Amino acid sequence: HYFIQSNLRAMLSVLLWQVISIVSLIVGVYIFGFAPLLIGNSVRKAHISLMSAFSGGVLIGTTFIHLFPEVSESAQEFRCVLGIDTPYPIGELIICVGLVAVMIIENMAVEYERVAHQVRAIQDEEDEGAALFDSRVGNHHHVNPHEGGHSHSEGHSHVAHLTM
Repeated sequence: HYFIQSNLRAMLSVLLWQVISIVSLIVGVYIFGFAPLLIGNSVRKAHISLMSAFSGGVLIGTTFIHLFPEVSESAQEFRCVLGIDTPYPIGELIICVGLVAVMIIENMAVEYERVAHQVRAIQDEEDEGAALFDSRVGNHHHVNPHEGGHSHSEGHSHVAHLTM
């Protein structure tokens, strides 16, 4: 009888700590998730950047602590099945190649976005320049000896003719 009560208390204690942990995690996620919204814009960007770096470090740490031994063991089994007798750490090589590949792909995506942003900015500047040019050229009288005089107030532009 005493053993059952002791066991029940231990189970309730574990259950209580599980509930406390779940509630703490939920409250913590909401507090730290909405905290950047309460901070200024420049501080928010720095905060988000630091949190992204921290979460990336957590993922890499998880990989090296938990998955590394499993990959090494699986690679050893794979070498045994294929009859490959080499001391070279193939599993570790596969993990490092995968990590480098992800970094290369991420850097390519960041560079692509940077170049695309620059191209959009240049196109916006060209569009603004063309609009400014149109507004300056738009209301004058142009005399062409081949066509006779005509006014530019009809709404058409000679920018296309100048850029070709």
